[in-house]
Amino acid sequence: GQFHVDAVRVGIASTRVYSGGSTRRVHPARDLTFLPQDSTAFEDVQRFDRFSVGFTQRHPDRTNVLGDVRYSMSPTGLIPLWGIQIDSDRPNRHVRYRFFRGMSDDQRRLFWNMLLGRDLE
Repeated sequence: GQFHVDAVRVGIASTRVYSGGSTRRVHPARDLTFLPQDSTAFEDVQRFDRFSVGFTQRHPDRTNVLGDVRYSMSPTGLIPLWGIQIDSDRPNRHVRYRFFRGMSDDQRRLFWNMLLGRDLE
């Protein structure tokens, strides 16, 4: 019921593990009780959950967005590359597909340090 996100860099001379965060798995029927189960939005959420093979999580900064925990701009990140945005006020409308591909200079520097097997400070 919980996802833990870590990065492992395997090299010839050494292996490094970079610890990431953790988040709870979203079970649509259990966690999205504000949506009627016969609504368009709930059906879209179920479709997304199947597409994500159950690796569905809430966006850490946007509680109305669900994403696939396996794909992020950062190897240790919990912000998904893509997700669906639920409008709880309009359950009979389709969810909106969203992308989260932005990366700050600090995040880019962190990524390169991981890629090169450097210590993170």
